[in-house]
Amino acid sequence: MIRSRTGRAPLAMLAASGLAAAALAACSASSPGSGSGSSSSPHSGGTITVAAEQWPTCLNPLTQCAASSTLWWVVLEQVMPFAMVANAGGNLIASPLLTEAPTAANGGIQQNPFRITYHIKPDAKWADGTPITSRDFAFTWRAVLNTPNAYTTAGYNEIKSISTTDPKTVVITFSQPYASWGQLFGGVYQGILEAHAFPSLENSAKPNLGHLMATSIPFSGGPWVLQSWNQQQEILIPNKNYWGHKPLLGKLVVVPATDQNTEVANLLSGQVQAIMPQTPSSSLVTEMDHAANVKEMGAKGLFDEAVWFNNAKAPLTDVQVRRALMYALDRQAVVSSVIKPIQKNAAVLNCGLISYPGVGPYCSQQPYAMYTYDPAKALSILKADGYDCSNVPAQPCSKNGQPLTLTYETTVPNTIRTSGQQILAQMAHAGGFNLQIKNYPASILFSDVAPKGQFNLIEYANGGVPDPGDTAYFGCANIPTKANGYGGGNWPQWCDKSANTLMLESDSQVNAATRAQMLEQVYQIQASQAVSAPLYVLPGNGAWRTDRVGGPLADYVGSFLGMYYNANYWYAK
Repeated sequence: MIRSRTGRAPLAMLAASGLAAAALAACSASSPGSGSGSSSSPHSGGTITVAAEQWPTCLNPLTQCAASSTLWWVVLEQVMPFAMVANAGGNLIASPLLTEAPTAANGGIQQNPFRITYHIKPDAKWADGTPITSRDFAFTWRAVLNTPNAYTTAGYNEIKSISTTDPKTVVITFSQPYASWGQLFGGVYQGILEAHAFPSLENSAKPNLGHLMATSIPFSGGPWVLQSWNQQQEILIPNKNYWGHKPLLGKLVVVPATDQNTEVANLLSGQVQAIMPQTPSSSLVTEMDHAANVKEMGAKGLFDEAVWFNNAKAPLTDVQVRRALMYALDRQAVVSSVIKPIQKNAAVLNCGLISYPGVGPYCSQQPYAMYTYDPAKALSILKADGYDCSNVPAQPCSKNGQPLTLTYETTVPNTIRTSGQQILAQMAHAGGFNLQIKNYPASILFSDVAPKGQFNLIEYANGGVPDPGDTAYFGCANIPTKANGYGGGNWPQWCDKSANTLMLESDSQVNAATRAQMLEQVYQIQASQAVSAPLYVLPGNGAWRTDRVGGPLADYVGSFLGMYYNANYWYAK
């Protein structure tokens, strides 16, 4: 599973400056269906079936269900309206809901107090015909803050008030400047709830939606209406009251892909017309490339594949053990053997967690470059830390009779991850570690094992938003615990007071350059404490039947929003 967080993007804060605001305003004019994959002969009607890996277990956008990027890609972003939204390049622009992006020039961004004003399009309405108003923003804010075990409240807890005086004008006043304002109520993995869809709660001061939306979404403000969803399939039908580009298809069916080989076979046979595989093997890419009427496309991707350490579980509570482990992990071997055959320019990711080259100003340094595969150095660190390593590699190092045996878990089936996992486990023996592989389906790993901290090492891709410093990822307050119902997104359970202070301060810093400098300090702390091991930027992939479906299918391959984001522009052939 790719874990994609609910909404923060440092690119959003760039709107606070004049130049960046102008750029955002200019970008907002571009159509999501205007890219190079567009077709000149679209028509209405027909059904398309597409596949999705790592099927979500539930649909609620406020709870731990929201940890699934697949949920957002195939359900929530199809039915939930956004305020700001990420375009294919990861820049935040005004969604179809807004008349324009807020800027300092148009009065949409104000200081003292920090205030964001959105103007909702007059014709914007929900699928039931009622208008989308400022009350829906206010209801969403209250629901996020008052739904127990919310996946994250970051940013929403900085809001002081939301004015609902004018139904089509949303005035959001913050308690202090908030850099990632553009990711609230939208961005990538957030959206707006229809208050009227919850009649018993819409006027509540503290609406709790935690027990709702497990298997259905009772509203739509997007191009599609969720007709049905279960563990076998999802059916989307056009939202007849959508004010933007109405879907051309008569129906969009999404089915789970439990095995990547079967997923590709179903595409080649025509059982499904499009797939969005998470890093297929080189053999599968070759198979698709040579198939008639199939277009396969690879992209750089915007997710950080990493081995995440449980910083709160012994022996990884010991920073020296974590540092030794970094030298015992042959990250280059994984990239060379597993990723380069798919993406020739792939490289070991050494940015801070979770930043990427070329996405914002957040990878000007590479603090993790200090860690290369050096088992001798790993042993030296462990011996200095009191470990007996006399029987390595036959046996792992040990202290007080306890061997350095760590569980190493990831998702199955996923050939790319399990292949890399085998390499890392084998090479770690020389560095004094015994990594015991223990894998789970994504539904178990990310609903139970990871939030509850029942792991030593766990591999998944994090990110999906270009804000690597938000406290939702690594803030101390966002560590899942039994007391908070295992809510919160800081699954590595890392808590460093100085880094936490820097992240909190950076959240209120709307100057991009200053914020980047503060986050670079956080990244240096992360690397020095060996919080986790970044591996590579996960490549993005998409494939489709050119004889069965047309439209701009290539536009969002590898993007934050996923390939299916603009399916309202697709048509059946």
